[in-house]
Amino acid sequence: MAFPLTRVATSCGSRRRPCLGHKDTLDETEASVSETLPVKLYDIASAPFDDGSSGNFTSVAGTNSSTLASRSPPRLKERADGSRHKHPGWGAFLPLHKRATCRYIQVVAGDGCASLAAKCGIRGSDFTTFNPKPNLCSTLQVGDYVCCSAGDPYTPPKPDPPAQNPDGTCASYLIQNTDTCAGLATQYGLTVDQIESYNKGKTWGWIQCSSMLAGYNMCLSPGASPLPPPQQGTECGPTVPGTQRPTGPFNMTDLNPCPLKACCSNWGFCGPYPAHCDVHAPPGGGPGTKLPGFESTCVSNCGNEIKQNSGPPAIFSRIGYYESWNLGRKCLWLKAENANTDGSYTHMHWGFAEIDPVTWKVVITDPHKQWTAFKQLQGVKRIISFGGWAYSTEPATYNIIRQAIITNRETFATNIAQFLNDEKIDGVDIDWEYPGVSFLPLLKHPATDTDEKQAPDIMVGGVPIGQPGDGVAYLRFLTSLKAKVGTKSVSIAAPASYWYLKAFPIDRIAAVIDYIVYMTYDLHGQWDYGNVNAFDACPSGKCIRSHGMSPVSCLSLRNNR
Repeated sequence: MAFPLTRVATSCGSRRRPCLGHKDTLDETEASVSETLPVKLYDIASAPFDDGSSGNFTSVAGTNSSTLASRSPPRLKERADGSRHKHPGWGAFLPLHKRATCRYIQVVAGDGCASLAAKCGIRGSDFTTFNPKPNLCSTLQVGDYVCCSAGDPYTPPKPDPPAQNPDGTCASYLIQNTDTCAGLATQYGLTVDQIESYNKGKTWGWIQCSSMLAGYNMCLSPGASPLPPPQQGTECGPTVPGTQRPTGPFNMTDLNPCPLKACCSNWGFCGPYPAHCDVHAPPGGGPGTKLPGFESTCVSNCGNEIKQNSGPPAIFSRIGYYESWNLGRKCLWLKAENANTDGSYTHMHWGFAEIDPVTWKVVITDPHKQWTAFKQLQGVKRIISFGGWAYSTEPATYNIIRQAIITNRETFATNIAQFLNDEKIDGVDIDWEYPGVSFLPLLKHPATDTDEKQAPDIMVGGVPIGQPGDGVAYLRFLTSLKAKVGTKSVSIAAPASYWYLKAFPIDRIAAVIDYIVYMTYDLHGQWDYGNVNAFDACPSGKCIRSHGMSPVSCLSLRNNR
């Protein structure tokens, strides 16, 4: 006869010793086990006890198929003091088996204990009985398993953890909105501590598991951290679209540095303001991480302290622009012969020469007949200037200077050099306002969804006139121009504002030409009034208005001269 594989015993005699031949079912789950143990029945009442010394007792420990001999349990021997040794009984010889696995379901997004009990089709009290973990309801994670019946909890097979890539980078994962480290650890056969160790201090934007950033990459194995995903519109750091991972050791924060060595924020924006330059990085955080409560932190070229890279020049220069076109105004006009009466100027620029759009030769427009007197100035370097704001931006002329510099640079440079020699002029100044500025769009700050400060577009007919290659084209033209003019000077006028200057490869230009005139008077002006992005720490944008002169100002200046 065969019985289910459960503890088999009965009580025999007045001492209630264990006897074989009776099935005692422990619970309904164990009774469902299909394995059986063959047992021979015998008349226990008439069988004599045996202490086992005869060798007629057969043990079944460790197997579920042995046959018990038709012998009585071993007799309890007496000790010397008359007591008996306690015998473990038949239960010591029978194998113990794990309970069956409970009926289970998996937790999905939005589940709570109430919804899980409903899915199981059981009462809430039964759900608690089958899932006795004290804080289960407050710690449920997507992907967990819960029991819908009695039995052992379901443990899914543990997957093999992701392996490091052959190139030494880690197995990367793009963080989703609902991800947690506990859920990822279960899904990928890891522990939370392992995930922390793979990312702490090296993964972009990683502080700890509790503050993972959705949309960023993380590591699920040992190895070098991945680059973060590209973010449209960024200018600096590893999130700039098209960034390639360098070979060998590198620092993510040094990738795509800002022009002019400006500060780079963790969101990938360049600028000179506190939002770009102030450091709010947490101790031990990975690159690109910021402290809670701050909108941003600087990641490269941080700080805005004034740095002295060199001492003062051996000789100072004083430069003036002679406005040859402006003798018709009501006050403060000046003839060329009086431009340097006190001898304090070292350089005098003629503003402005023009360009023939067919031959690309120099054209002197001189309605007030001042050119000859200008050339005769003594004790000062006489410089001819091209461009200016109007000539660089107005519909009739903006494309003349662009084409001269970009598409006709060799011809234009040759013609300038020839003009300097023919007119015995000491140098040339280019005032192109401004290469490349309108290419950059107005950016949205990802943390605040506000407009990131940018230079306003320079438009003609509603179309931006700047292009991304303007700065490099300007450098090529100036390099060729300097080579052609030889010992005569080449200079440019450059904006003092970061937003306009950022398109200039100014460090490379400075290495080619003789000097740069920074237009510091254009830092702010009437055009900035009401522009909240024009000033730092001026929410209204109405902090500075003064620019230019009224007739009253002219009169005051003339009277005080």
